[in-house]
Amino acid sequence: MSTIAAQYIDQLTMVKKELPKVARQILKESENEIILLLQETQLAKGLDAEGNLTGTYSRATEIISLFEKPTPRKPKREGEPFNYEATGEFFDTMKLLFKDAMTYDIFTPEYKAKELNEYLPNLDLSKENNEIINQKILMPKLIEWVLSKIKL
Repeated sequence: MSTIAAQYIDQLTMVKKELPKVARQILKESENEIILLLQETQLAKGLDAEGNLTGTYSRATEIISLFEKPTPRKPKREGEPFNYEATGEFFDTMKLLFKDAMTYDIFTPEYKAKELNEYLPNLDLSKENNEIINQKILMPKLIEWVLSKIKL
C-alpha cells in the first residue's frame, strides 16, 4: 500500500471514530432550533409525532381560560387544537436530553409532562421534522466537518 493511501485511510478512520461525538455536539448547538421546530410545526398545531390531532378545546375550557392567571399565551378557543402554551412554561423549559451519542429525547420538567401525558404521549419529532433536522441541520455541518479533517 502506498503511503499516500495510508494517510487518507488514517484520516478516514479518525473521522469515523469521532463522527458520533461531533454529531451530538452539532445537535447540542442546534438545540433551540430543534425545539422550535417541534413547538411550531407540531405542538402549536396540537399534533403528535404521527401527525394525529391530540385533542381540541371544549367550550368549558375556553370559558375557564378567560379567568386564568396568568393569562394564557395563546387563547384556548372551543374546537381549536390544543396548543400547549397555557403559561408558556411547558415550551420555555424544553431541553434535549441525550441517551447516548446518537439518540436524544426532548425533555420538559416531569410534573408538566405528567400533567399533559393523557393528551401528548411523547415529545417525539414527526418523521418529517426528523428528516428536516437530519438534512438541513446535521448533514451540512457534518459534511463540512468531515471535509475539514481530510487533508488532500
